[in-house]
Amino acid sequence: MAMENEISIFINDVLSYLAVGKDMFIELKRNLFTAEDDYANVLCQRCTAFIDGLSILSGNSLWSRPVGDTYIADDMCNLIIELQRMHDILQERVETAPTENSRYTCGYERGSRRRGRPRFLIPERQLVGLRSLNFTWKQIAEMLGVSEKTLRRRRIDSDLPVCENNYSNITDEELDRTISLILGTSPNSGERMVTGALVSQNVRVQRSKNSCLH
Repeated sequence: MAMENEISIFINDVLSYLAVGKDMFIELKRNLFTAEDDYANVLCQRCTAFIDGLSILSGNSLWSRPVGDTYIADDMCNLIIELQRMHDILQERVETAPTENSRYTCGYERGSRRRGRPRFLIPERQLVGLRSLNFTWKQIAEMLGVSEKTLRRRRIDSDLPVCENNYSNITDEELDRTISLILGTSPNSGERMVTGALVSQNVRVQRSKNSCLH
């Protein structure tokens, strides 16, 4: 009788602990890619503490008894693995996130006699170089830490194309070779999959070139 009471108390405590873990699991999954570094760090610490507790519980001899066709210890082990996986993703994002001191900020031009705020220093060669790497103007603006409107003015000042599209400068022959390489790796890929693979390689083509995808 005493043993049954002990087991009952133990199970209730574990269920309460797992209920907390369930809420934390949902919160962790929802905020896996949160932009708030401090909050992500707190989640990592809470997850680590919960995993440690779960590991201790899973080692209890009571879980070695089968429940139906499964063992609770195996389920807890799988839960630990999944929690650890999400923890590692979040932790890696926190550790590799740029700090305020490491983020690139565009400098200002010196010696300008213009009234008001000084102009951002955005070298033409830098813009041409980034554009040649197939970055969009929106992406370039984000890299430089300026608005798209500011970047547009700088392009006008430098006589760079303003109304150009974001399509890649690629010949039909080069496109055919690229698609052949993609299909060689994934022969069952459809048009949407091939298009996605092209975009992942910073290759963007007009719909008129879609015939190459068939």
